[in-house]
Amino acid sequence: MPHKGEVTKYHCLMLCFFKPWRQAVNLKSGFDSWEHAFNNWKSSAEYKSEVEELLRNMQLLHKCKDRRDNHFKSHNHSAVGFITTEMIHESRQVEDDDLTAGVDEEALHELLQNMDDRMSTYAHKMNLDIANVVGCFE
Repeated sequence: MPHKGEVTKYHCLMLCFFKPWRQAVNLKSGFDSWEHAFNNWKSSAEYKSEVEELLRNMQLLHKCKDRRDNHFKSHNHSAVGFITTEMIHESRQVEDDDLTAGVDEEALHELLQNMDDRMSTYAHKMNLDIANVVGCFE
């Protein structure tokens, strides 16, 4: 279960992730709260046992992360503290020349630019969808 105070956000996100939808208003299905919409969806035929397993796994992951964070807080360590300077130097042993040998830099630049353009278009569309979902909170 989500942390106290985040229940509404949890129900909204789980509906966004797992319930099939095309428009943000379809997520709430006319219910007055995200919790009611989520509970109604869970009892519907759309809800699959695979989703239940995914939800359990997501909850387990968050519990593990919380315990990890608490462990590091109590021991005054950080995850970054385990990375030594030796590890960093070892990872840099491969020379830059070895990585770029035989690469057409112009073609690589064009490929990366095309990827960036496609990702920008996709991100813009996703931002519009997210804005519609957030609008459902209001």
